[in-house]
Amino acid sequence: MTPQLQETIFDALSAGVTADVFDYVPDGAAFPYVRIGEETCIEWDTDDTNGFEVTVTVHSWSRYAGMLELKNMMMEVYRALHNQPLAVEGYHVVSCQQEYSETMTEDDGLTRHGVQRFRVLMHEYETST
Repeated sequence: MTPQLQETIFDALSAGVTADVFDYVPDGAAFPYVRIGEETCIEWDTDDTNGFEVTVTVHSWSRYAGMLELKNMMMEVYRALHNQPLAVEGYHVVSCQQEYSETMTEDDGLTRHGVQRFRVLMHEYETST
């Protein structure tokens, strides 16, 4: 629903995270990496502007033997997005805040997976008529 927001998040993560950042993870991608995942979007309109309340999920993946690498990556993601002044073309971003994070070990016993969800409130710039 909001491709401009995804582009902004991709750019912020690419600048702030030491791992590769993907929208689509290619076959054979080397660990560690971060992937921009699922999004929900709810209208957040006013009488004269369109707005959105968007949740974006960011996944971090590691094959490090413990959780340290994963947690470091997740902190980088947090610092790149939480309460940061995101510039989204055509929109004013009111806020971007992490609302949830979780770490887990996948069933293969080797892969560590981190999930973070960010809530973004944004509205279109008002246009004069």
